Amino acid sequence: MGRCLILLVVQGHALSGGPSRPLSGGLWRKSLTPSSDLGELLRQRFGIRLSVSEAAARAAVARYNGEEIITLETQQEERRKHEIAEAKKKFLDGPTLILSVTADVNYSYDPNNVIGIDANNTVYPTLRMSMRGAC
Repeated sequence: MGRCLILLVVQGHALSGGPSRPLSGGLWRKSLTPSSDLGELLRQRFGIRLSVSEAAARAAVARYNGEEIITLETQQEERRKHEIAEAKKKFLDGPTLILSVTADVNYSYDPNNVIGIDANNTVYPTLRMSMRGAC
């Protein structure tokens, strides 16, 4: 097993955790669940204290044009939700055609144009399918 250096940057200070060997023991992994917060686990493991006040957070928002960023991110999230709702209505809620993919089927799509609806459904708006030997 290779060794790696864990480097955390907290409030502008780099904290080196040394080789990751202390984290590689199996004990900490046994307590992991799908909802585990890796950041919180690392904070506890290395004894990092976070003491960011609301005033400091508001000052950082002002310093980095935070209101504009929050507005842009909110708009982007609304567009994403609308796009997902439209794709769901068009491709999942109504009648669907299911095609089996075999060795004779070729397909291509634009990997930069994919809509993830949920964990089990993805829409490929530019998907192109063809079958070898088809008319």
